[in-house]
Amino acid sequence: MIDRFVSRYTNPKTSHQYRAELTALFRYVGVTHPRSLTDVAVNQWVALAKANNTRRNRLTRICVFLRWCVRYELADSRLVEELQSRENPLRDTPPLYGKLQGKYPARWLTHEEAYGVRRPARGL
Repeated sequence: MIDRFVSRYTNPKTSHQYRAELTALFRYVGVTHPRSLTDVAVNQWVALAKANNTRRNRLTRICVFLRWCVRYELADSRLVEELQSRENPLRDTPPLYGKLQGKYPARWLTHEEAYGVRRPARGL
């Protein structure tokens, strides 16, 4: 079933990412069919990711897969609704913007550090 879903994507990186994440989810939960997934189990697996952006991406990819499963009557639409509802605590995970919010923010070089030359004073 995962192979059928992933075959829709022509980009190899996209298909690899979906296949890897969906396989990891099913292994973690210990089920083989989307009907056996629960919102609690999916949320637990998503929350294992340490980075906010990874959590957001996992939840989005799982919802895309489950919507596809609903279309082919392989999953219940209530699971997708629950995962995407405003009450889902993982939906409140804010995006992170790299070094702006990192533990060690980016350091910008001065002109002298970058070029090894002092700038002439302005206005003289």
